[in-house]
Amino acid sequence: MRRSMVIAASALAVLALAAPAAANETDRWTDTHDIENVFTCGVVEDTVATIDGTAYFAADGSWLKDIIRFSYEATFTDPVTGETASYRTRQIVEGNPDNLVFRGQGLFVRDRGNGAVLLDVGVLVMDPGDGSTVFQSASTLAFDDPTVFDRYDEAICSLF
Repeated sequence: MRRSMVIAASALAVLALAAPAAANETDRWTDTHDIENVFTCGVVEDTVATIDGTAYFAADGSWLKDIIRFSYEATFTDPVTGETASYRTRQIVEGNPDNLVFRGQGLFVRDRGNGAVLLDVGVLVMDPGDGSTVFQSASTLAFDDPTVFDRYDEAICSLF
């Protein structure tokens, strides 16, 4: 799920560098990415990210913003026991020259016996130039937090 930033940043960079569109035009596109990851405990992640985007251009053809909708279907599998945990989540990213705004950020990992083990929900605003966090709501994990990947790894491993 955290790879959405990389996918979103790549998508925004491609659109921002594209030749200007005709006046007041929108450009819609769809893409799918398969994400595979192995956690420190050996759990294997298989996620399909479906991405629907719309780029908006001004009357002079200059890029204004992108609205990108992500839909994730993730399955985590313990290869030793065969036990699985599945999650579905959505995220909306708005990218413009000034910032990246992630809404419905990240995921909510629940352990059947222990409740929520990781909350990454809410709004996250980043500076597209340097990736720094400009604003984050109380239950989001910032991409520039050096502990974020360790916390994600720990949460997923705690499920098995």
